[in-house]
Amino acid sequence: MNSAVITGSETIITEVNSLLKLVSEFNNFARLPMKKAELSNLNKLIDESIILFQSYENVEFNFKRDENLPDILIDRSLVRQALNNIISNSIQAFSENGSVIITTGIDDSGVYQVVNIKDNGPGIKAGDIEKIFEPGFTLKKTGTGLGLAIVEKIIFEHDGKIYCRSTEGHGAEFILMFPMETGVV
Repeated sequence: MNSAVITGSETIITEVNSLLKLVSEFNNFARLPMKKAELSNLNKLIDESIILFQSYENVEFNFKRDENLPDILIDRSLVRQALNNIISNSIQAFSENGSVIITTGIDDSGVYQVVNIKDNGPGIKAGDIEKIFEPGFTLKKTGTGLGLAIVEKIIFEHDGKIYCRSTEGHGAEFILMFPMETGVV
């Protein structure tokens, strides 16, 4: 068979698989599973996420936990997905070695538990910060632009708040806030 035909066929297969992945992610974004809240500890979920990513030799994790963090009503699976999406974005942004610092605590008002995830990657351009949670917005060649949109949706499902601070060249910082008293289970 002609090498141009083979190359063309391989390109088509790659693009079809890419489109299938995109459709799957849009479906997941459109209908997250029903929230199944249970008393859970954010520190334990973060431990589980860090374990998942510890195989990356070029990434150093530093977890500064508030040991007195009480359990709150959250969906463990959805919150773990949100944490994993943010950590994964940090790792993908590193050109070589990087560090991720995760801190937990309670905000000054005593209303929210706060998870702060900060990396020392390349950061986000000022003009892009306001777009990062928009479905379809991505700076990656292979990204779908849904990872942070899903994170935002998960946080909002928990009546929480999410913010991002970043200075280009100095990493990105995500602040996730979960109410101490959540609504109906």
